[in-house]
Amino acid sequence: MDSPNAQGRSGPYNHDNHLTFIADPAGTIFVSAPVINEGSGDLVFAADAIRIGGEVSTQGQVILQPLLPDTSIGIAGAAGGLQISQASITNVTAAQLVNGQAAGQHEITVTEVIFPLRRCFALRWGRRSLSTAP
Repeated sequence: MDSPNAQGRSGPYNHDNHLTFIADPAGTIFVSAPVINEGSGDLVFAADAIRIGGEVSTQGQVILQPLLPDTSIGIAGAAGGLQISQASITNVTAAQLVNGQAAGQHEITVTEVIFPLRRCFALRWGRRSLSTAP
């Protein structure tokens, strides 16, 4: 995983800038310990597989995106190349949880998702997006 500004860190981060974690091609990002940004910067996770088993928290956005802009995304058990599970959604606390790249051409499929009341959930692909407000 390539995250030069986060390597060797333990404990909370306090960034007003983005903190980005990028997996190698066909790689997986697995978050098993807390990743807490006490600042307003975004946390970006880019991989072919993302599993969030520990707390991920920021006052900014948490962005979960595939490495390639045309990879499909499946949310909460729906079909897709990048799977975002209900458990991963539940472990994120942020002003907004975003799935997909801003320049992406993703097909995004969602099944029944239970959103914690304190979050806004957004799907984005290309110049289009869909959001739910808390």
